[in-house]
Amino acid sequence: MCGIFACLFCEGGINAQLKEEILWKLKRRGPDAIKEVTLKVGGPSLHLNLIGSLLRMRGDPTPQPHQVEVTSATGTHHTNHLLWNGNIFGGGIKIPRGCNDTVILGQELAAQEGTVAGLLATLSSICGPWALVYWQESTQSLWFGRDVFGRRSLLWHTPSKDDDLFALCSVGHYSEQDMPLGYWMEIPANGIYQLKCRGPLERGDELFQTESIIQDDFSALNTTLSTSVSLVKCLQVPFPPLNKHTPTTNPTECCKTEIADGDNVSKATTVETPILPLCDVSPPVTVHTYPLSALDWSVLSQQLLDVLQAAVQVRVDHAPEVPSNTSGPSTDHSITVSSAKEQSELSSGSATVVDCKDNEAPSSCGVQSLDSKHFTKDELKVQGESFTSLDEVRRKESGKHNSPEDSLQDKAAHFEVRVERSVVREGRAKVAVLYSGGVDSTVLAALADRCLPKGEEIDLINVAFEQKSATVEKRFDVPDRVSAFESLRELNPERAWNLVMVNGTLEEVNEMRRTQISHMVYPLCTVLDDSIGCALWFAARGVGLLHSDHHPPAPYHSQARTLLVGIGADEQLAGYARHRTKFNSSGWPGLTAELEMEVKRLARRNLGRDDRCVADHEREGQFPFLDEHVVTFLQTLPSCCKADLSLPRGQGEKRLLREVAHLLGCHGAGRLPKRAIQFGSRMAKMSGTSNNREQGSSVTGRLLPGTH
Repeated sequence: MCGIFACLFCEGGINAQLKEEILWKLKRRGPDAIKEVTLKVGGPSLHLNLIGSLLRMRGDPTPQPHQVEVTSATGTHHTNHLLWNGNIFGGGIKIPRGCNDTVILGQELAAQEGTVAGLLATLSSICGPWALVYWQESTQSLWFGRDVFGRRSLLWHTPSKDDDLFALCSVGHYSEQDMPLGYWMEIPANGIYQLKCRGPLERGDELFQTESIIQDDFSALNTTLSTSVSLVKCLQVPFPPLNKHTPTTNPTECCKTEIADGDNVSKATTVETPILPLCDVSPPVTVHTYPLSALDWSVLSQQLLDVLQAAVQVRVDHAPEVPSNTSGPSTDHSITVSSAKEQSELSSGSATVVDCKDNEAPSSCGVQSLDSKHFTKDELKVQGESFTSLDEVRRKESGKHNSPEDSLQDKAAHFEVRVERSVVREGRAKVAVLYSGGVDSTVLAALADRCLPKGEEIDLINVAFEQKSATVEKRFDVPDRVSAFESLRELNPERAWNLVMVNGTLEEVNEMRRTQISHMVYPLCTVLDDSIGCALWFAARGVGLLHSDHHPPAPYHSQARTLLVGIGADEQLAGYARHRTKFNSSGWPGLTAELEMEVKRLARRNLGRDDRCVADHEREGQFPFLDEHVVTFLQTLPSCCKADLSLPRGQGEKRLLREVAHLLGCHGAGRLPKRAIQFGSRMAKMSGTSNNREQGSSVTGRLLPGTH
């Protein structure tokens, strides 16, 4: 995986603040290497700056931009440059074990030099998430785009005047003065763009759209670029159209095929659905259809289990091992405060228990300040007496003096504040699951258990946000924390599960939103983006307390670079409340139309945001429910074979997936109703959105630095 930055600019150069801020964020995404190349293109005054930051995931480390050497049939030599942020899990391009997919993709693109159709066919054949920028020297063209679901982030800034620059980046930056709202925009995941660089005033842009997934009108952009759209050469959609067959009387009728007169209706018939492109790791998809009285959920659920397990398998197979020098518990240390200055730093929250890495900013080290930290028994001692927080120390000391202001400052010379605890343990697991204990995440955890060797640990990351109205002991007992503990009991007891309890306080959320999260969510800025973005960012950070049945919770930091996330299940399997509302008002035709729209708008809604929030912590988010073969299988099923919304909540929505949970032995998780992460973690309640004081679609000032 890599962080991408590409910029076309004239002699005036690149905005220094823009480049500085972007470089910092790219390094957070890819700490293993960073490389920069500047080329003269299209004319004497036009330049192309390419920067790639590397997070090594597969094969030998390959700094980017990766040089692709090409020799034409006439013997002319060219050097192309590839920035690739993605995974090739099969399809038309085979990646031998141990090889780097950036190198292999570069070879495939070089083989198609000189033919647009060949380049488009190569990109169409990829199974897996991706975003890329590709400079083709022979045509003086900059190719860029992302997969049809938009599973990897790519933003652009298009020039609004002749001397403005054109920029592409994995992550943006918000600045009210220099980079306000609208400066960066999400690149529509509706095709591949070709920017032809003929000179600063003669650039032309061409969009090769994805067939039947046309979501945005590129020509409507407010930009000085001339634009055109090619509908002759198209990328191929990697899944079939949605099966729109609907029942007339009974939900099971929609799984019936048209049977000719004289056929025995007691027999099940099958329909083969072609998949283009086919991933070599997934089994062939056969859609079984049944007569009215013969719908067998167990058969369909086994098929979904098989294709979903293949999607998880290929993702964990490519998860890199955690280096041995980061594993195991660290030694104890203590912080002793004996001077008024140190006491002042402690009381202001500026002292931290764990030092940041050399190349990290203080706000990015991922450890709570002592001021907001709540300690377990015997971790925080003042003159031999145990406390759970510094606030408790302050309250006690203030009672001994005339005013709270005099308490700790004046007494700092007379006592020590000693914090005794273990340094954060860095985990050994190479795979983590964003874990709420609900059906989606529990199924992914159970499948990861099937796919990984027996001796390996798996991190289950559960996020909760502070409930100010609750007692200290229960302020993080949110619904997702409770369900995580319950569902954990149903998982394989022989597996080493690390339940990582990530706790976000109001103070830390406000600080991290201001310094980090707002830039990850940008250019999105709604109330819903805020609550989901905060929940994902804190969860992906993977810093929390490690649950143990035998010992007190201990500080823990997940080192897994692969994070499995359940995004995509609700959209395809009718998991949202709006699906039940649509079904109640419009029946199966209405629900089917709604599910068709859900798949088409996936890329526009949130996946770029989610990628930015996860990747900010040197992790790669993987979405098995959006694997091309999983989507293909579900697209070939009619809606009534995915859900039965005549049943109550916790049973009817995502019924097919609930049946998979039962096959895996996760019966309790299979009965839990849908809870969105912002509600289950209580992030929405912390933000004030759960009591309808704010609408999810409204723009919020909390995401704009300086307006909190």
